Amino acid sequence: MRLIIALMFLTFGSQAFSQYILDDFRQIKFGEHKDSIFVDNQKVNFIKTQELSTPNTYLRKGEDLNLGSVELNKIYYIFTDEDRFDRVAMVGQGFQKFREMKYILTFKFDDPELKDLGDGVQYSWNIDGVRVYLTYTPAGENFTVDIQSDYQLNESRRKNQNVNDF
Repeated sequence: MRLIIALMFLTFGSQAFSQYILDDFRQIKFGEHKDSIFVDNQKVNFIKTQELSTPNTYLRKGEDLNLGSVELNKIYYIFTDEDRFDRVAMVGQGFQKFREMKYILTFKFDDPELKDLGDGVQYSWNIDGVRVYLTYTPAGENFTVDIQSDYQLNESRRKNQNVNDF
């Protein structure tokens, strides 16, 4: 009997996790047009930056740089050529902060895949059309969190999961 209950828990638990859709970051939905983004009924002010080699990269004016207990150096919002929110990149420094960030992501998204980069390590999660990468470089104790969305795929899945025709 315990075995059956344990198997049911694992089956339903894994199904619930696999249906988790990561569709926003700080209340900004992936795929949303840059000029129509409001958070808490206030228009978000983005400041264009050239700090990354990626075009259409912005910072938020007055951004809270804390994510849980991790204080970040920068949070970059990256848009497509059509000004649709597509990606967020967070930069931090320090081994302890890296470990705390890894804990946050593992707690939220389960165990990651590990890749040895030679000059560092990269952990990755694939959450139903959204890829999350946590990269650590020991040389400067730098880490980045890169969240890349395929919002068009997620929107299609959401519509297809809510079909009521049968």
